[in-house]
Amino acid sequence: MLRITSRTPGHDHDMFDPRCEHLIVRDDDTDRIVGTQRILTAERAKSIGAFYSDGHFDLTRLARLRPASVEIGRACIHPEYRKGTAIMLLWEGVARLMRERGLAYLIGCVSITMMDRGANARRVYQYIAPRYLAPIEYRVRPRHELRPHHEGEPTTLSAAPVLPSLLKGYLQVGAWVGGEPAWDPNLNTADLFILLPLARAEARGAAPASRSVSATL
Repeated sequence: MLRITSRTPGHDHDMFDPRCEHLIVRDDDTDRIVGTQRILTAERAKSIGAFYSDGHFDLTRLARLRPASVEIGRACIHPEYRKGTAIMLLWEGVARLMRERGLAYLIGCVSITMMDRGANARRVYQYIAPRYLAPIEYRVRPRHELRPHHEGEPTTLSAAPVLPSLLKGYLQVGAWVGGEPAWDPNLNTADLFILLPLARAEARGAAPASRSVSATL
């Protein structure tokens, strides 16, 4: 079960939110908000002393990339808009910001539910690692390794993995997974670290500079 431990009951916020910019996707027909995502640039992260991802992964190998990095997080998509359009609009909004500010690397955490004690998170990693694992010089290590199944507990690692829509969207535009999943004890989720060089996405035609998006900061 997902845990929200913020000071305001039922509201998910933390110390990073005031330093972040927030990307919003609207349905032009209804004007309702259908997607949101927060964005933390390296410059703003300096005032906190870290990216959010630093709390869950050892990012030592990414030290030289940090000044040109931007971190995304807390993506929230309305259930009716999770077929891909809203996710791609969020990505294109971030890509536009990166080009405008001369940032080269997108980083962040993608969460997977722990309702099954992490069985699906393990399946997801086993499924995507052969194709999407980052080059070794960009690998990260989880600070809290995903807890193993308790002895005697039935395991379903042979079942088909269920990839979160957000993860599928970022893999589609060329993102790498930085390494094995980490356990987030605060939210009780399994997190995968993603890294996406903007040049890699553009080379795949996934970040067209001329496309207009219905997303605003």
